[in-house]
Amino acid sequence: MIKQLNQYLKTSWLGKNIIYEEIMESTNKYAKKLGEENVTNGTVVVTKKQTAGRGRRGRNWISPEGNCYFSLLLKPSIQTEHASRLTLVSALALAEAIKNVAGLETQIKWPNDVVVDGKKLCGILTESSIDVDGLKYVVIGIGINVNQKKFDPEIDSMATSISLQLGQDVECAHMIAEFLNCFEMYFSIFIQTEDLSMLLSQYNALLVNKNREVRIVDQSERVGVAIGINDVGELLVRNNAGVVESVNAGEVSVRGLYGYV
Repeated sequence: MIKQLNQYLKTSWLGKNIIYEEIMESTNKYAKKLGEENVTNGTVVVTKKQTAGRGRRGRNWISPEGNCYFSLLLKPSIQTEHASRLTLVSALALAEAIKNVAGLETQIKWPNDVVVDGKKLCGILTESSIDVDGLKYVVIGIGINVNQKKFDPEIDSMATSISLQLGQDVECAHMIAEFLNCFEMYFSIFIQTEDLSMLLSQYNALLVNKNREVRIVDQSERVGVAIGINDVGELLVRNNAGVVESVNAGEVSVRGLYGYV
C-alpha cells in the first residue's frame, strides 16, 4: 500500500511518513496516540479495515474492506478555535480528489459529508488535542466508500460508493494520495487566514444545502433556506421572516436528502 501511495503522491510535506496496517480499531485512535508521542507533522495512518470506526457525535462508522480509511496527524500553528474549520477544507479536498481520480461530480452537505445523487459517499471526523500552550495537534479521519457493493438495510437508501456510481472499482491508494495532494493545496490557502474566506466560492459552488430548505436541530428545531457559508464556515440560513442566522453547531437536514421529505 505504501509503495502504491508514493507512486501517486505529489505533496511537499503531507504523507511523507505513512503508517499502514491491514486492520486497526480506528485510524483516528492510532493517529491520536502518535500525536501524544510527538510523531512528525503530516503523518498519515492508513488501514484496509477498521473494527471500531467512529463518525460524528460518537456514531459508529461501518468499515468493511474495499474502502479507504485513513487519518492525518497535523500540528498547525493556528488558533485552537479555528481547528474545526479544517473539516470543511477536508470536504473540499475530498470532492476534488474524487473528481480527479474517478471523474465523479460530488457535492458537500454542510459541514463535511460528501454526497452524490443524494447519498453519502464519505465521512470526516476531526478531533483536536489542547495543552497549556494551545493547540497540540489535529487529527482528521476520512472514510470513503470506494468499492463497497452493498450496505446494511438501515443505511442502504442513504449511502453509496464510487464503485456503485461508476460500475467499476477504483484503486484506494490512488484515491488517498490524490486527497493528500488536494488537501495540501487547500491547506496552504486556509493557513493564510485560518478561515474559509479564500475558499468561499469553491465551497459554496459544491454546497448541496444551498438554496434548499433545511431543518436545524440544536436547542430548538426550526426550518429555513440555506444561502451558503460565511468566512468562518458557519452555515447561513434565512428564515421565513427574512432573518439570516449563522449556524455553527447542531444537526442540519436538507429536504430531499437522507430521507428528509
